[in-house]
Amino acid sequence: MAETNRSSRRGGDRCLSKKQFLTIEDRFRELPPDKYPFTTPEMAEELGKPAEEAKRMIKAYARQSERALWGIEGNHVTDAALFDVKTEQLEKLDRYVILRENWRKDSKWVKATWGLYFQHAWKIDKLGTAIKMSAYKRYEVGGIDVKAAMESAQKLLESFKPPAPKELAA
Repeated sequence: MAETNRSSRRGGDRCLSKKQFLTIEDRFRELPPDKYPFTTPEMAEELGKPAEEAKRMIKAYARQSERALWGIEGNHVTDAALFDVKTEQLEKLDRYVILRENWRKDSKWVKATWGLYFQHAWKIDKLGTAIKMSAYKRYEVGGIDVKAAMESAQKLLESFKPPAPKELAA
């Protein structure tokens, strides 16, 4: 079947259904609202793609949605009110920001809320800080004094720390 699709994309004379020309955004739009949240295998079945390909498509869609979110008003989201305004604008264009519910493997994908978005941003920032700390420690082994740099990186990370999930709900 995959070979048939490939050959028909190359200009073969086989007739293609409209569904094969739909972008992933169109396929997301077609999903009934009760389809959210969804897992990668569920989405693979919905898209009629192998799980690995569906996973790549979903991740690409999530990245594109996030870039679109950043692009509105040309800045990164800094607070909940701005996040809500931006997501409303995107939803008018039929684009939803989706994120994993948590960072566990095979977790469900859901429409992003401000709290979820902030938790993801925090997790990414924590990973970045861990990489920086690792580099500083390598410099330290070489005899370079990096205490001040390490402390400032840690303070910056702490200042960005999101409130606990209970506080987010309030």
